[in-house]
Amino acid sequence: MSFSDYLSVMSLEDWVLLFLIALLVVVVAFWLLSSLQFHFRVRGAVLSEMHESESSEEDFQLGANVLPFKRKE
Repeated sequence: MSFSDYLSVMSLEDWVLLFLIALLVVVVAFWLLSSLQFHFRVRGAVLSEMHESESSEEDFQLGANVLPFKRKE
């Protein structure tokens, strides 16, 4: 039995199931694309904010802006 023969004898329930599976695939694909687009939009905003900030590169070296205290020398 070839594929075209099978398509001609598919019942209504088979067509509905095939349609629902295709719809689910499309919905999941759009959800993944929108979440990836949101991720890259947020990432781009954070990177542009970091480049526009007034803090210098030395503040970011060795986590100097994160340490709550200075070392005693």
